[in-house]
Amino acid sequence: MTTATQLIKFSVTDQAIAELKQKFTGLVVSFGDVKGYKALAAAISEIRGKRTEVEATRKELNEDALKHQRNVNAEAKRIIAALEEIEQPLKGMKEAYDIEVERVKAEKAKQEADRISAIHVKIACISSIPLKATGKNSAAIKRDIEYLQAYAIDESFQELAGQADLAKSESISMLQQMLVERESFEAAEIERKAKEAAEAEARRVESERLADEAELLRKEREAFAEQQRIANEQANKARLAEQALHAKYEAEAQQKREAEQAEIRRQQAALAAQKAEQEAELARQQVAINAERERLERAEAERVQDEKLHQAELARKEQERLGTEQAERDEAERVARADALRPDLEKLQAHVSQFIKNMPVLETEHGKKLSKQLCVIFKDMVKGE
Repeated sequence: MTTATQLIKFSVTDQAIAELKQKFTGLVVSFGDVKGYKALAAAISEIRGKRTEVEATRKELNEDALKHQRNVNAEAKRIIAALEEIEQPLKGMKEAYDIEVERVKAEKAKQEADRISAIHVKIACISSIPLKATGKNSAAIKRDIEYLQAYAIDESFQELAGQADLAKSESISMLQQMLVERESFEAAEIERKAKEAAEAEARRVESERLADEAELLRKEREAFAEQQRIANEQANKARLAEQALHAKYEAEAQQKREAEQAEIRRQQAALAAQKAEQEAELARQQVAINAERERLERAEAERVQDEKLHQAELARKEQERLGTEQAERDEAERVARADALRPDLEKLQAHVSQFIKNMPVLETEHGKKLSKQLCVIFKDMVKGE
């Protein structure tokens, strides 16, 4: 220490610094050691007090003797550096301790958020059951209702048990409404299928009737053919008889034979005309049968197409109904949230109005512009939209 330094008197001596260094250099604080943490803070406070004393003495000496200012500053700097050498490790330990405290707080907050999120997921699963039941038959919907009714809202839901109970009740109510609608739809389907079966039976009976008529026509044609065969046989027999008696009665029976031949030709012509008429009638009836069959086939195709269009229209209306119901629920939720926020919004609006009234009158154009923009921002924030 120089002579100039000896003339400078500070309340903190080298011996005091050595004692502080010996006292605090070995101080170590582990996380969770509250008593050690308090001792650490007290040590920093004590050293900071000494450093403050040196700084105060420095200023005092500078005022008394400006000529010693450089020596005083150098000595103060040396002492402060020595004190900071002790203080900095202690401050580092304190900062590390504070950082660990914040980390533990953040970890606990994340664990709590994860717990709440897991409960919300379970509640969302309960609420999604009606949506998943869309398109299921009545038996499947009944099983979903029984599952929800048996589902217990236990202690795992903790403080959100009330919300879970509400979601369960709403889901059961929606499923019960869906069950009523599905059972009504299934009953209508049973009735429709019974009607289709009756129509199919009627078509089968009509087809059998047409088949019977066709069979009758076939038998009539066979009978006609049989009549023609008999007539031909009779004609052949008459011709043979005529030939047998030809020699005996040729002269006297020539006129009679010609008359008989004329009669035979007339009968044959009549038979041919009758055959042509019967064949024409058979052809007409066959055309009618074919036309009726085509009409029935077209009618069936049109009925199937109409049924498809009807089912598509029912599906579209059901989708529109579900969409409308979802929109109504969303709107109800939005209105409920707006109603819940209304008291706070009214308080904020009153506060903003009072703030705007108390805003000072600014002189510059830039200040007036900033004041106007600030008022607009506050008003937009409390609109409640």
